[in-house]
Amino acid sequence: MNNLKYPIQMISRLLILVVLVGCSSKGAIFYSPDTRDDIDGYITETLELVNSTGDSLEVVFHRAGSIQEYAKNVNEHGFRYDRSPSSVKDVTVLMDRSFNQLEADGIEIDAQTIDGNQTNKNVYIVHDKIDEKNLALMSETYLKNNTLTKVLRHFIKREYFDSQKYRPSGKYIYIELKIPKKRLHLYHSPLNSKQKLYIEQIIDELQNTIEYAAGNSNMVAAAIRRHIGFASFNIYALEYANRYSIKQQQDGYRFHFIAGTNRGLIGYLANVFFSTAINYLDDNLKQRVRSHSWLTGIWFDPAGISRIAETFNEINNQREPPLSLYISTYNLKRQSFFNKLRKDVARTTTDPPTKLENVRGLIFDIQVWEN
Repeated sequence: MNNLKYPIQMISRLLILVVLVGCSSKGAIFYSPDTRDDIDGYITETLELVNSTGDSLEVVFHRAGSIQEYAKNVNEHGFRYDRSPSSVKDVTVLMDRSFNQLEADGIEIDAQTIDGNQTNKNVYIVHDKIDEKNLALMSETYLKNNTLTKVLRHFIKREYFDSQKYRPSGKYIYIELKIPKKRLHLYHSPLNSKQKLYIEQIIDELQNTIEYAAGNSNMVAAAIRRHIGFASFNIYALEYANRYSIKQQQDGYRFHFIAGTNRGLIGYLANVFFSTAINYLDDNLKQRVRSHSWLTGIWFDPAGISRIAETFNEINNQREPPLSLYISTYNLKRQSFFNKLRKDVARTTTDPPTKLENVRGLIFDIQVWEN
């Protein structure tokens, strides 16, 4: 039995790591009258453990600000999009609550298209891939009401991009580009033609919507683009999005690389055998990140990263401009989250201890009801 102890422990750790760097929500904040106070508490405590780019930290909400009311899988049996309290909500509804009531600075949304459909070029805001042959009426209605165009038009109509109206710098939409890696691969691969088309559809839909709203004002169009960002685990997706947007004369977007894990053998095996999403942040991938001056920032989860300050400070010390860092809070319970940051500071050998530099924001999950 003792001979099995180590393999069992290894497998358990692998599974735990995959869950932690995925979309679990152990550290989600409950939606209540105290939600903003809870968020401010996170900010205050985090600022004691890192060095930030400003006096405070930006607040970004994962899944538009509601892990339960945000559409995950429109093909799932029992998908609900109606007036019931526990149904999926329109992204515009979640956006307004996030920006106005909870005072978030940004929201993250997911972009999906329908593969192989030559006539339907819409981009939809939903977490998982869409099987158009297996859609209930509620799902079809949700997709019709939650295209990227409709979400962006609402963002523009409410002038969320206006830094004068929403100080200090306006609000932001971050669009996750979801292009997985092949199974049993450590890294993502260069994009194929279908994956490039996916990115082109997103940028084209953004361009059409922005130009229609801005009219003849290049200044307004540029201001809107500055408040839209792309995020992805896939560095090739970001590279192509940057290249295609420049080709279309749509510069100004922000680009954020999502770092997966660098946790030694456990992280390596978890990445290869259990995940088609996360990347493995080794020296080769870090060099790619360092070399791209157009990259704006890095998002990461402390659950998946060892030697946090050492890893990201080293990247920023070897590039210009430095990348802004955003820390996901929701995959670890609050105490575990801060314990991880404290241990990272404590393990440094310098006096005073080395802190993580250039932190700009925290990413939160909001939970509306008990599971």
